Amino acid sequence: MIRRRLYNPAQLTPEELKESFVARQDILERMLELLSGQECDHPCQHMMLVGPRGMGKTTLGLRFLHAVTESLGFAADWQPVPFHEESYGIGDLADFWLAALRHLARATGDSQWSDRADALLKDEGDPRRLAAYARAALSDFHREDGKRPILFVENLDAVFEQFRDEREIHGLRASLIERPDLLLIGSANAVFDGIRGHGEPFYEFFRLFILEGLTMEETRRLVAAFPDGVDNESEMPIQLAPERGRLETIRRLTGGNPRLMVLACQMLVESPLGEAYEVLERLIDEQTPYFKARIEALPAQARKVFHGLAEGWTPMLAREVAHAAKLDSSHASAQLKLLATRGYVRDVRLPRERRVRYEVVDRFYNIYVLLRFSHGGRERLGRLVTFLQDLFGREAMRTMYPTALAALETRGASAEEVADWLSVLAHNVASDDDFEQRETWKLRAIGVATRLIGPKAPVIGEINRVGWAERGFALIEEVKFAEAATAFLRALEEGRNDWFTHAGLGFALFELEEFERAAAALGHVLDLGSEDDARELRHVAANCLSLQKIALVKLDRHDEAINSCERLIRYVRREDPDDLRGVAVKALLHQGGAFSKSRNHDHAIAFLERVGKYTSPDDPSGLRYVAVLAHALCGFELQELNRHDEAIASWRKTAIYALSDDPTDVRFVTAISFCLEGIVLSNLKRYDEAVASCKMVVAYIRPDDPSEQREKVSGGLAAIAGALSLSGKLAEAETVCRLALGVTPECGAAWHVQAVTVVRAGDAARLTEAEDYARRAAGLLPVSCPALRTLSDILAARGEWKEALEWLEKALRLAEEDDGERSGLISSLISAVVANHGRTVKEVMERTGADRTMEPLWHAVRADLGEGLGPLPAEIADAANGLLEEFARRRGG
Repeated sequence: MIRRRLYNPAQLTPEELKESFVARQDILERMLELLSGQECDHPCQHMMLVGPRGMGKTTLGLRFLHAVTESLGFAADWQPVPFHEESYGIGDLADFWLAALRHLARATGDSQWSDRADALLKDEGDPRRLAAYARAALSDFHREDGKRPILFVENLDAVFEQFRDEREIHGLRASLIERPDLLLIGSANAVFDGIRGHGEPFYEFFRLFILEGLTMEETRRLVAAFPDGVDNESEMPIQLAPERGRLETIRRLTGGNPRLMVLACQMLVESPLGEAYEVLERLIDEQTPYFKARIEALPAQARKVFHGLAEGWTPMLAREVAHAAKLDSSHASAQLKLLATRGYVRDVRLPRERRVRYEVVDRFYNIYVLLRFSHGGRERLGRLVTFLQDLFGREAMRTMYPTALAALETRGASAEEVADWLSVLAHNVASDDDFEQRETWKLRAIGVATRLIGPKAPVIGEINRVGWAERGFALIEEVKFAEAATAFLRALEEGRNDWFTHAGLGFALFELEEFERAAAALGHVLDLGSEDDARELRHVAANCLSLQKIALVKLDRHDEAINSCERLIRYVRREDPDDLRGVAVKALLHQGGAFSKSRNHDHAIAFLERVGKYTSPDDPSGLRYVAVLAHALCGFELQELNRHDEAIASWRKTAIYALSDDPTDVRFVTAISFCLEGIVLSNLKRYDEAVASCKMVVAYIRPDDPSEQREKVSGGLAAIAGALSLSGKLAEAETVCRLALGVTPECGAAWHVQAVTVVRAGDAARLTEAEDYARRAAGLLPVSCPALRTLSDILAARGEWKEALEWLEKALRLAEEDDGERSGLISSLISAVVANHGRTVKEVMERTGADRTMEPLWHAVRADLGEGLGPLPAEIADAANGLLEEFARRRGG
């Protein structure tokens, strides 16, 4: 029998470890291949195993060391030296090398190396000399024994963090590079900053081996090797081996984590189904330290997003995660990308859905969260039943439904617990079309509720509603839209003709992208109600009309879509709750946006202006965000019709709805609206108002806003500053440049405009300042021809012609034949020729191809150098002669 050590595989014998090592064979082979390529007199290629806890880093590292020992070729040259998993006592480089000596003594059975470590520690008090002597002792082992140690240090990231002085880490790197007499293999739970960050000592130093979740084949091999003493022929609660779908479920639920997969299999093999809840709680309790360590390793905001995602079960959209984490969408999306990069989260695409959803890779973490943090018993039980259904499958769950009823009667559950259990089970029974004992179960469940709660228990009504329509809604919650549509159709066939059945059918068909049928089903909802219905029914109708409108747009039936939108609005009142008004304003925004895309400006404006009738400055941020978007887009449409004052008024209305502490998206749209206003005002020569608009922009942007938003805002401000500078409003242009740089100090466009504006001011005393601005612009905009040419012109004005021509050459390489900068580049080249740098200009033009794209200037430069024009086409000869006259005129001047 193979012993299992889920947390301490080092306690296994080499034979046990080898026999239980059924995965990661490909990585093991790559590691051994890399070892075989190590040259004796060259620094080693060191390795790093990266993966979350339980992914098998320790097992893989130890199996690698055993493979080295087993191979005659490797064993003659290498000495495996595994460190203990916890190296808490290492605080500096001396501690590290002393620990290596002690582990070497343990690995070789030769106590002289630990004796050396003890003697050094006793005799040497200086940490730097102690580190050097201990490292020299390791080199002595190599010289005396002929073998190079392989140090396997687990949690190397934690060891680095324990070093009290960063110079110690640099010293470790230097030693590993300078001396080829040992190999370091580390492990870490994630790709940490010490090996990922530019400028870090170990950046790109290790060959990384990333341990991801097991593949399906590796899962099969792991399960095949699993049953400790369990006869493979015996009857198991779940036949794991032959059921590929069940194995895939286990693999998905555990994220392919080998340790969690073994624990899950133990639950399946060792526990009767009826005890699954208790076993699951015990399993989660055992794993609590692991789960806490995983979440605590994250930055605060990423932790919040991860927890918000884990509190759900089905895959979530980014905006749903943002709502759960109480963050704006852009921040939540950024954190989701970070979590995906680190292996905490994966993206999921549901059938027939284009949108990306997210779920936690480690699905057991979801259950951990639900067990520990769910407030409502019914919600908690519902999630647990869903989990077990995913794990065991529907067929196995059907055997549990009657067992659960019996357990409720015998274990003395409270009335509240009984009601929660019956409600959750009724919901699941409703969604299982193939449960043949449904009616029998319903009657028995009603009897249990009557005896344990009372004949008027509300849950009895829930049990009685176990029908096709209820099954349809349950299936929608499980994102099974095709099955849901079938259930709703069965309900209609059986004579159920109400709002909710038609609404459910319409929604399911819409999600299946059967827009024709969806529009028809949603239309039936409206035939059963009126605009005077109670608010709840009007809410259903409004949502149905909103979906119907979108479906009709998809079908290019735009006139009908407009009618749906108009009808929707009639179902909504100004005094209705936020969620109902939200349906109306989103529909109006969507319709206005559709007209905007088709350049039907008048219709777009008509719909967008109506958003204001359903919103107010006191609304929640979600509603105000729609209002801000509508006013911003309406202003754009008005500007397209040259209705400038109305456009400006519409953009200014965004400030009515935006607050200083609003989510990023609300403030960003408002800031962009003021940018648009500033551009229009500068074009209308209303310069003071334009500057005032720019000052309003910065009131809505904060330093911690997403960088892409700040860059767009600073870019808009730079564009306004450029227009002001071109119009001669130089002081105003500089003011706006400073505003732009306050938003984004790395805004190259603002630095460029600032440089150009200073030059236009004609103050020679400020040329040094202008050069500084231009250099910043050139560094931030290395492929911007205008930015490079501006720097060149400023350097030329300061008489620094050598560098000026170098920058001018770079600008020429970026310019195309039809580039708008062509005339400016010609002017700069003429200035260089006039300053007697014609020969350099000629060489630059040859190297950059400007001798072809600027042919008249090319011939003029040659002639100015005394080479003569020669026979040329008349138009080129005339242009070249004109340029020669320009040279002479400017020299004479």
